[in-house]
Amino acid sequence: MLIAFTLGAPFLVSYVIYHGAADSTEFDDLDNDGMVSALN
Repeated sequence: MLIAFTLGAPFLVSYVIYHGAADSTEFDDLDNDGMVSALN
């Protein structure tokens, strides 16, 4: 259990830091207007 905590705690901290600093991903917003673009 100590090994799991030792490996899990730094992962959790780095995960939270990364996702707090990274830009959000916009899927299917081809013209960057904030709306999902229609598929042809």
